[in-house]
Amino acid sequence: MSRYRVEFALVAQEQVEAIQQWWVEHRPAAPNLFKEELHAAVRLLEDWPELGTEYTAAPVPGVRRVVIGASRYHVYWEVDSASKTVTITAVWYGGRGAGPPL
Repeated sequence: MSRYRVEFALVAQEQVEAIQQWWVEHRPAAPNLFKEELHAAVRLLEDWPELGTEYTAAPVPGVRRVVIGASRYHVYWEVDSASKTVTITAVWYGGRGAGPPL
């Protein structure tokens, strides 16, 4: 099986940068936890792009979601099978009670 390329939409990349900055400042006991969990999720998506569940609240069909470990962040993505690309569209804290604007 060939691997998928995983890329981040601009808004998702901005979310990741803000989350990582917050995490380093507010979680001194585990400053790299979020980054490590996100990296592990990206590695899984390279091989299993259909991982997780479909996010039915998305305004477009085909958006998938998975919770990444102890940090409780949700990763949202779309799969383009033709180009073998996974595009992460959002990274959002699960405790917010509502999903991200997609």
